[in-house]
Amino acid sequence: MGFTIGAAFDLLFAPEPHADSGWDGRYEGYESRRWFRRPVLGPSPPVPEVLAEVADAEEILARKVAASVPAWREANGFGAQVPTSPGEVGESEPAAGASGESAEGSAALEMAEPETISVDRVRHVPPRMPYDVFAIAAYLVEGAGVYHHLQPVKRPPGQPGGGPGIRHMEILPSDRAKVLEAAEAWSNLDPAKSRPTKFAAALTEGDCWKSLEPLFESWWIVFGEGANIDVFDRLVEKPGDAVPFWWKHVWRLFAIADEAAKRTGFRFDDNAIIASFEGQQTDVRWYEAEVMLELAQRTPKAVGRDKLTEAGDITTLSVARPALVSVLPKVRTSTVGCTLRSLSHHLALLPAAGVARGRWTPNFSSPERIQGSKPDNVMNLLLVPLPYSLGADVFHEVSYEDVAGGKEDDVPKFGYFGVRQTWITTDSTRSNQIITFLGALVQAAQAQSPEIGGIVFPELSLDYLTFSYVRDYIRHHIPACKLLVSGTSSNSMGTEGNFVAVASFEPHEPGKKRDYRQTLREKHHRWKLDQQQLRDYGLLGVLSPELSWWENIALQNRKVDFTVLQRDTVFAAMICEDLARVDPCQQVIRAVGPNLVVALLMDAPQLADRWPARYATVLAEDPGCAVLTLTSRGLMTRQHRLGIFRSNGDDRVVGLWRDDKSPAPIKLRCPYDAQAVLLSIVSQTAEDVSLDGRTDSGAKSWRYVGDVPVRVPGAKATFAEILGAEDLACW
Repeated sequence: MGFTIGAAFDLLFAPEPHADSGWDGRYEGYESRRWFRRPVLGPSPPVPEVLAEVADAEEILARKVAASVPAWREANGFGAQVPTSPGEVGESEPAAGASGESAEGSAALEMAEPETISVDRVRHVPPRMPYDVFAIAAYLVEGAGVYHHLQPVKRPPGQPGGGPGIRHMEILPSDRAKVLEAAEAWSNLDPAKSRPTKFAAALTEGDCWKSLEPLFESWWIVFGEGANIDVFDRLVEKPGDAVPFWWKHVWRLFAIADEAAKRTGFRFDDNAIIASFEGQQTDVRWYEAEVMLELAQRTPKAVGRDKLTEAGDITTLSVARPALVSVLPKVRTSTVGCTLRSLSHHLALLPAAGVARGRWTPNFSSPERIQGSKPDNVMNLLLVPLPYSLGADVFHEVSYEDVAGGKEDDVPKFGYFGVRQTWITTDSTRSNQIITFLGALVQAAQAQSPEIGGIVFPELSLDYLTFSYVRDYIRHHIPACKLLVSGTSSNSMGTEGNFVAVASFEPHEPGKKRDYRQTLREKHHRWKLDQQQLRDYGLLGVLSPELSWWENIALQNRKVDFTVLQRDTVFAAMICEDLARVDPCQQVIRAVGPNLVVALLMDAPQLADRWPARYATVLAEDPGCAVLTLTSRGLMTRQHRLGIFRSNGDDRVVGLWRDDKSPAPIKLRCPYDAQAVLLSIVSQTAEDVSLDGRTDSGAKSWRYVGDVPVRVPGAKATFAEILGAEDLACW
């Protein structure tokens, strides 16, 4: 039995039975995303008068769709049919779902006589927000394989026009023009300035309807005419063969929604959101304001005009079932390969939440750059390779494989090891020393550049308590710093493990306490130490070479956090093995395409022929991320002292940088007498081109400018406890 388009709609959105009968004012599920059903500022639902007017507005739109159906059918080769009389519009039952039970509506269109055709307001009218149109369109484009059968129309050399391509569906310049016109018209709607019925009348008349009609037409063709068509249908592999009639339309829905959602989620300005919702002129589009208000509606502590900033992070923009798909904003478009993520610029389709989740943290409101002022596209990152010394006793046995109940001669094949953070003590003394040390590093770095935009610590550098001290120190004492990233050995609840913590800070305003947003997630893969690594790191005396040793951490959530910085930077952090493993979390990163990725390691020197460089190169090419790897200096100090890998003093490569323009990974050195690296990067405009030929000329790419080692005067005497005996012995 096939899986139909109508079944896919029901599967993703699960509309309630008899959802066409009216709206009770709840902001849940697909019902909250139908036209004219706007959220409210506050906990109270809409009053009955508003609900009645919403129903009248829906009637106006349904009649317009019904009146347009004959022309749409004829234009698409189905032959005109007369829609139902106005009194019958929208009175049909829901279409058949996954169960295949018969129903009127879209499922009945194939066999219906002209006088019985009706418009199902749930299935035959698109939702009012682009995020839900994108969710179902992208699901179908991927499920049917549409994306790898399309390409921009080609022009043979020396000939005036193109012909059928080797793929099945060509996208014309006129197709892209219609997409852009519809997306702009959708964006320019202003539901706040008139009551629902007036808004419905304006929507369905004149130039507005003419520009938006491709959206409604394509929705009807896909979910009306095509409701009973199987999503996947094997094609004859011959150039020029006709494609299924609904393919071009589902692509158009995909592209219109993608273009309409441009820049969604990059800034959280509660004042601008409220102003936009109330009809004032802002740079926040109406549906972006509404989706943020809906998020607040689902966050009890954020309900109310003055509490929007309490709303949680975004896990999906769509009301499609997260057990199947999620939708997040997007940053970069892959320019290599042929995948679904190569087809969109501004929205990303993510896998089921049970496979891997994405979490998007919008930026704080930040002032626009004043024309003629100093450019703000340069960022200086202070890289602190703590710990500087690692003794063998840092690694210790925790447990072994339990072979009880097996054969008599069974022996454990693997064990679990832990890491003792001997450079951090349980009391506040060492934490205070680290804060003092960081202050000295910042002061030394400011001799090279007065503004430090971000501070990065490697894997397992800190515990959560120390991280919180560092975070609060930055809030109060480093006003230009926007970002803190660190590997930690615990989370905010005291659970031990291997985590990455990220804090992004509100822009500094004199006299105002800076707020911050914070994310913290677990590592996705355990570190495995084999016999060769035990030898390379000098650990044969503490961990048996007869076993393979796994890191003793729990693997709970598969989640990737995306943090928005400034106005156009999206940051993601990875932990060691996360960079190397091609799994669903990498799928999430490639789908969203953050333009800055930092991989935190506890590793040997970051040489160009080692694994971090290989995997950083992959992300730099697809989807075009700038990638920074940073390791602590402890293991390379240990290798030097044991003679396993002798350092010349200035070749302690603690990091690598790779971006979309660098021909090879760039080594970041922290010599034995330096304590940090100051990395300078610049955000530059890039142009991304999607598979269908649409361009995004506003994409941003971070690129390398330079780096210098940072030396704290008198560090050997003042900070001996932090640097450690192994490191000091190398001076």
